This record gives sequence, structure tokens and C-alpha cells, in this order.
Amino acid sequence: MLAKAVAATKGLHVVDATAGLGRDAFLMHAAGARVTAIESSPVLGFWLARNAEGTGLTVIEGDAQAHLSMLAPDVVYLDPMFPHRQKSAQVGGESQFLQAFAPPPDAGEQAVLLNAALECARYRVVVKRPIKAPALADRTPSASIKGKAVRFDIYGLRKLP
Repeated sequence: MLAKAVAATKGLHVVDATAGLGRDAFLMHAAGARVTAIESSPVLGFWLARNAEGTGLTVIEGDAQAHLSMLAPDVVYLDPMFPHRQKSAQVGGESQFLQAFAPPPDAGEQAVLLNAALECARYRVVVKRPIKAPALADRTPSASIKGKAVRFDIYGLRKLP
């Protein structure tokens, strides 16, 4: 679903602006995209850069908004971590690890990041969301690809080549 949402098989330049541990960035790269992963946490960025050495994946540690306009990507992918849940169960181990180094962005930060992505992406912005969550920053996507637990909201800007 991820590769289809970002059109990774077309070989486009995809920027994963919220890379975290890089799982999605590596999947998009393996599917055929040229991927630049941006991670704002210095610890996670360092870890990701070390693990990406020799893979062809480009890693940038820093603020995504500061780097997006300089990269001129075809597609921007955002996974801003899932919003806080009201359930008593804790989030999974990987999410707990990520949140220890990079807390989830608040609604205002998410809106700013989405706007920055929409301003610089050539073809589309793709946002990973929980299946029942509202659209990011209350912006209605042009399409969604739905799975059992997550969906990928697609904000189309122009037709893919």
C-alpha cells in the first residue's frame, strides 16, 4: 500500500520528512523510489544514517521544514506518529522507543509540516494515518488507500508522469 501511495515504483524522488527508524524509507527505496529520509531527532538521525550507509538511502538530520524546499521532491511522505489514544493500553514497543527520542508533534506542528510539504512536493503528499483518525490538519485528501489498521491519505497536486 505504501509503495502504491507514494508511486515508489516510478522511480520518483520521495522525501520521508518524518523518518524515525527508517522502516518506511527503506520500503519505499526497495520498491524503486529515490529516497531522502529526514529525521529531526539527533539520536534517531545518527542511528538511521549509520544504518543506511551503503544502501543508497540519503539521510538528513534536522528540521524537515528547513530542508524540504531545498530538496524539490516529487513526493513528500509524512508519518507524524499516531495521535494520542484514549485507550488504556500503551503503544507498541517501537512507538514507545520513538516517542522517547522524538515526542509526537502537536496539531499545530502537524499543520505547519503538511503545509510545507504541499508547497514543495511536485506531484503529491502522502500521509500515514490510523484508519479511523481524522485527516491531518483537517485537510481533506484527494484520495485514500485503506488497510485494516492504517490508511494513506493522498493529497494530489498534479498528475504523475
